Amino acid sequence: MKNYSANSMISVAMALAFTVALTVALLVMGAPVRGQTPAPTAPALTPAVPTQQKINLTLEQRHVIKEIIKDLNISPAQQSTDITVGATVPATINLSPMPQVVAEK
Repeated sequence: MKNYSANSMISVAMALAFTVALTVALLVMGAPVRGQTPAPTAPALTPAVPTQQKINLTLEQRHVIKEIIKDLNISPAQQSTDITVGATVPATINLSPMPQVVAEK
């Protein structure tokens, strides 16, 4: 049986470890990604009320409209009510039409 030096055995072990690491890296990179895939998108819901283009208000117009709304003395919604855009309005909420004077401003 042939005797090998410690340096040659370390070299062979390092070469083997490098080959294994390279093989694993290539297998991982070549594997298809099966992680989190986006959920299929549902068809866009048609809004019940037709949307209008965005309007730009001056700071003065915003202030006047805010004061008009504030003077209506409408009670605020409960803290637990979801008040995000697009949320369903609970039946317990009384809806009020926008005053005509706001459209004139």
